[in-house]
Amino acid sequence: MRNLIFHILFAAIFLVHLASIYWYWDDIRFFTKPLICLCLIAMLYFNTGLKSKFHILIAIGLVFGLLGDIFLMLHDLFIPGLVSFLIGHILYIWAFVLQFNNENISKNKYIIVILTFLAIYSFNFYKVLSPSLGSLKIPVIAYILVIATMALFAYTRKNKTTFWSFLCIFLGALFFIASDSLLAINKFVAYVPNSALMIMSTYMLAQYLITVGSIKDQPRIS
Repeated sequence: MRNLIFHILFAAIFLVHLASIYWYWDDIRFFTKPLICLCLIAMLYFNTGLKSKFHILIAIGLVFGLLGDIFLMLHDLFIPGLVSFLIGHILYIWAFVLQFNNENISKNKYIIVILTFLAIYSFNFYKVLSPSLGSLKIPVIAYILVIATMALFAYTRKNKTTFWSFLCIFLGALFFIASDSLLAINKFVAYVPNSALMIMSTYMLAQYLITVGSIKDQPRIS
């Protein structure tokens, strides 16, 4: 019952936050945005007790997501926001690496396909952004590499956990790539109509799926 309450609460935050963007309810948006990660941190804690290193790392990653959300709401704090999300992604990678081994890679038949896709996407995405980045080229390169690495290691969990844990976290990583890509294109390349709605909906889904996948994580017995 308690778990259902958290899902309903997050759904309410999700819908109200998108409504606040659509109708320009700035006061409500500034209230609901921090609630996104706060709700997910509470959901993760009450479902897992943060008893494993994996869950602790995911929780701290969500804390940095909360900081990133706050920084990006404020003017002239894009770089602190970028750094906060960068640290959050690194913590997610660290959590996923805990479930990494060579045998796991050998069972992942499509790992080369995933790696190739992420490499090609990252390279071409940087080429699109590069002319407009100026002094931000190095931080953006670092961010692109880190988020692609997060998606790759999310995929390597495939044979180390339950199917639903793997699927939720891998989809969450892909939603993160979609959200950050939209954010970067809208900021550095050209205005994207309804970008705020698309950025935040994919972002909220990303954090939600990573949290749910973490809750569902159980070692898989071969």
